[in-house]
Amino acid sequence: MGEDVRHDQAVAAAAAPPREGATLLTLAGATSMLNGVVHFLLPVYFPWADRLEGMYAPLEWALFATTVFFGGLLVLGGALTIAVVRARGVPPVLVLLAAGGMTLWWALASVYEVVVPFPAPVASWLLPTISAGVALLHLGGLWRHLAARRAR
Repeated sequence: MGEDVRHDQAVAAAAAPPREGATLLTLAGATSMLNGVVHFLLPVYFPWADRLEGMYAPLEWALFATTVFFGGLLVLGGALTIAVVRARGVPPVLVLLAAGGMTLWWALASVYEVVVPFPAPVASWLLPTISAGVALLHLGGLWRHLAARRAR
C-alpha cells in the first residue's frame, strides 16, 4: 500500500506546475493586464474626443479602435500567461508560447519606445523602462519555470 501512495504522490507532483517562476510570471501577467485596463481608460482620462475634432474620421476611429483592441490583447495576454503557469498539466510548449510571446511583445515595445520616443519628457524614458521591466519579469519567470520543468 505504501508503494501505491508514493506512486500517486509522484503522479500528482508531475502533474502540478512547478512553483519556480510562477510568482514572476503571475506578476508579469498582472502588470500586462493592468496596462491593458489603463489603455481602456486613456481616451476618457485624456479627453481624446475633444482634441480630435476635425480629424479625418477613419483615422479618429482607428485611434480609438486600436486603443481598445490593444488594451484587450494586453488583458487577454496577461490572463493567459497567468492561466498557463498556474494550471496543472499544461504542456511546457504552451507556457513557452504564452509567456514567451508576451516576453517578445514587451521587448519589442521597449525597443520601439527607445527608437521612437513618446513626445513627452517623462513618458519618453518611463514607457521604455516599464516595458523593459515587464519583459524582464516575463523572461526571468519563464526561464525559472522551464528550468524547473526540465529538472523534474
